[in-house]
Amino acid sequence: QDTGGAGNLLATAGFQYVPPLPTLGVDSLADLTQLTLLNTDVTNPTAIDVGADGRLYLAQQNGLIQQLSIVQDVVESGGVTTQTWSVTNRVDITAVQDMPNFNDFGCYDPSVDNRQVTGLVASTDASGLVMLYVSSSDPRIGGGSGGESEDLDTNSGVVSRLTQTPDGQGGFTWEKVDLIRGLPRSEENHATNGMRLYTKTNGDQVLIVTSGGNTNTGAPSNNF
Repeated sequence: QDTGGAGNLLATAGFQYVPPLPTLGVDSLADLTQLTLLNTDVTNPTAIDVGADGRLYLAQQNGLIQQLSIVQDVVESGGVTTQTWSVTNRVDITAVQDMPNFNDFGCYDPSVDNRQVTGLVASTDASGLVMLYVSSSDPRIGGGSGGESEDLDTNSGVVSRLTQTPDGQGGFTWEKVDLIRGLPRSEENHATNGMRLYTKTNGDQVLIVTSGGNTNTGAPSNNF
């Protein structure tokens, strides 16, 4: 009872603990230094992660995923340390970029030949090979204050898993499986977006997927 004699109800709520992200090993943001990655060409990067193979996996807005091998070069001269990071090898992964697109009535549209990718998470399979979880959607952008309807597929959000697979000749191919289809996608550019993969205490892995609102957070549009 409270001080006035009225009864109080106890409410219970369930929750799930999400482990914190790993620390960067720096004391403050002031300890971080921005360096330009050399020997690569990137167009509209949207997501990035490091694979268990030590390579950098970088997604572009147009659906292309770059697998980058990187080396660090440190030079000491006159008491000054200079470091650079350079790409020594690049492999383009097009399994998501090559996915077919449709209009909003479900008809195949061969004129649209790439995908909008805004999320990428690297993991490994049971044998230690790299797996990539990638979120993609129709690449067309309509709506907006000055845009027109592009008849894009507003249910085109897809979460795909790419698994590194030996090709029998010393190299690798990428096997793609679409895990989830039909996620919402706005008439502008909000879509299936960033992701995070974490492991629960019982060993199960959970993939958290964010999704943009179909009204682009209320942005003005000629279409509504």
